[in-house]
Formats: sequence, C-alpha cells, structure tokens
Amino acid sequence: MKLEEKNIYIQKTPFILKQSLPIAVIGLVTCIIGALIEKDQFYFSFLVSGLFWLSILLGGLFFTMIHHIVGARWSVVIRRISETMANAIPYLGIIFLVVLFMGIGSLFHWSHDNPLDHLLIHKRPFLNVPFFIIRSILYVGVWSYLGMYLYKHSVNGDQKYDVCDTSKQYRISAPGLILFSLTVTFAAFDWIMTLDHHWYSTIFGVYFFAGSTMSFFACTILLLVCLQRAGHLKNVVTIEHYHDLGKLMFAFTCFWTFVAFSQYMLIWYGNIPEETVWYSHRWEGSWKYVSLFLAIGHFPIPFVLLMSRLAKRNIKFLSMMAVWMLLMQFVDLHWLVMPNFHNHNFHFSWLDIATWITTGGFTLHFITRKLKTNALIPIKDPFLEKSINFMNH
Repeated sequence: MKLEEKNIYIQKTPFILKQSLPIAVIGLVTCIIGALIEKDQFYFSFLVSGLFWLSILLGGLFFTMIHHIVGARWSVVIRRISETMANAIPYLGIIFLVVLFMGIGSLFHWSHDNPLDHLLIHKRPFLNVPFFIIRSILYVGVWSYLGMYLYKHSVNGDQKYDVCDTSKQYRISAPGLILFSLTVTFAAFDWIMTLDHHWYSTIFGVYFFAGSTMSFFACTILLLVCLQRAGHLKNVVTIEHYHDLGKLMFAFTCFWTFVAFSQYMLIWYGNIPEETVWYSHRWEGSWKYVSLFLAIGHFPIPFVLLMSRLAKRNIKFLSMMAVWMLLMQFVDLHWLVMPNFHNHNFHFSWLDIATWITTGGFTLHFITRKLKTNALIPIKDPFLEKSINFMNH
C-alpha cells in the first residue's frame, strides 16, 4: 500500500489552525487587561475555559491508552490525533497551573482561614494550599508523562517499526489507566468540587471524565473534517471511521447522562441539606433556565438526533452535532463553576470568551505544531491497512 506524502503530512495548514497562535496572543492581551479590571471574574472564567480544553486533551490520553490495551484496529488511522492531543497536556497544563495557583485566593474560599467553619477545620489536613499545589502538580505531571511517553514511542515507529515500541506503549497503558482514573477523579474534586467545600459527591470524578471523553470525540471529528478539507487524510479516514466516532460520542453522551442522573437522583432521594444545597444554588434565579437548557440540550436532543445510523454517516450533520456537544460541555463546566461566583443569577462575561479564545488558541497551536512535525498517521503500523479498509457491519 502506497500513501501519498501530501496526504499524510501537513503541507497546507487549515486556515483555522494557522490562525490559532495570533488569535491566542490577541486573547492573551485581552485577558491581561481583564485580569486588571475584574480579577475575580477573570480567574473563574479562566477556570472554566482551561478545564474545557484540558478535558479534551485528557479524553485523547484516555482513548490512546484504551486503543493500546484492547489492541484496536479500526482506530489506527486516528490514533496520531489522540496521541498529539495527549502530548499537548504539558503545555496547556503549565499555563493552567500557573493561573490556577495565582487565583487560589479568589477561587477557593477554603484557602482563607475561618475558625467558625467547623467542617473546614476537619477538612484542613486535605484542603490546605501547599498540599493542593502538590496534588495539582502531580496530576498534570502524571498526565504529561503518559502523553509524552506514548507520543514518543509512536513517532519512533514512523522511521522503523519496532515491536518493542508497541510493547512499551501497551505495557504503560494498563497501569497508566489506573493512574489516569485516580488523578482525573481527584483533579475534579480539587479544581471543581472544592469551590463549594461543604458539598461532596463520590461520583463527581466520573461525571467529569464522561464529559471529557465525549468532548474528545466531538473535537476529533471536527479536527479530521478540517484536515480533510485542506486535502489531507483523503481515502485514509473514511466514513466508516466517522461512523464509529459518532457512535462513541453518542455513547459517552448517554454515559454522562447516566452519571449525572445517578448523582442527582441519589441526592434528591437522600434529601440531606448538606447535599441538596448544591443543586439548590443552581435552581435560583436565572440559573434555573441554564439547568433546564443543560438537561435538555445534553441528552434528549443529541439522543434523538444521533440515534440513527444515517446521522452518524452524514459528515456535515455529524460535524454540527460535534459543535453542539462541545457547546454543551462548555455550558456544563460553566454551570459547575460559576454559581460559586454569581450566586443567584446566570451571568456571561466577555472574559468567558476572552479566556476561551486564549486557552483554545494556544491548545490548537500546540496540537498543530506537533501534527506538522510528523505524519498524521502511524505509517509503519502493521495494522494500518486494516484500519484504512475498515468496514462497519
């Protein structure tokens, strides 16, 4: 099988990806001005935007490890996309941590001593600034190591296929998934749930993971469409691969709904004030309408529209649904974070847009730079031809 070089190497960068760095720089200047004018709003907006893009990269890391563990064949042609996303974690992770640590005082009320808060006193061994910083660095460090390791051994195989590289990727993926599940769970606890340190949910980490993986599939669909419109990966990534990506996006939409409903149902049934107050805050004022929009837009709409086989094999329609699911992920994160700042009513700030553009611009720049450095597919993978000729049955 002979692949054309222009098909698997980026020679013409898609317009949106080419403009990612200039857009990010403009957004950065805007964010700096915003941080000086509305410091607290900036930190909350950045937390939402940073988590949005980081969640997509984490989904890429998860997918890459699952690919190796199960020995998947169909996904070989899209594996380099997920590997590149995972490899971008250290770049975005450093930016995220720097701003997060600068904003600890504005974001987390537990960072301030309050002798009257008896619950906080009991949680102080865990909720203290030094330990929080150490944990956060550990999370990003684990993800970065896994992402860089998997990417390194994958691109090494482009020069000469070595079964040892494949074996190393397989061997690290199994323990890597355990580390991934633990770190993602506690990162969700630390960075989102402790915004309201009185509230707790044991499945909150799974809730965040479900949205992250769904967002990865949505972003991958859009990135592949973007690359193919620029003349790359034609007859390599086919409608069959889009079909499977659509099925997985649909599946994790359902999984997110299952976890979200389970969390709500158990808290509603228990009717314990310490637990129900969190949902009560999201049913106050105009937050009620955001809650309803999220409940309808994140499940009934995509469930009905994506259920059919035809919908998942129509690339234009699938792209529109991918955009919709990414919007729902942003709304979900905004709904999780912002009621801790705007307590009674929904408020959308211009800094929400500025921080999203900045973090997104830098993230896409990191991804594009790596995609341009190496082939868009693992060209020496022994199962590449099977992946290209993959058919859904």
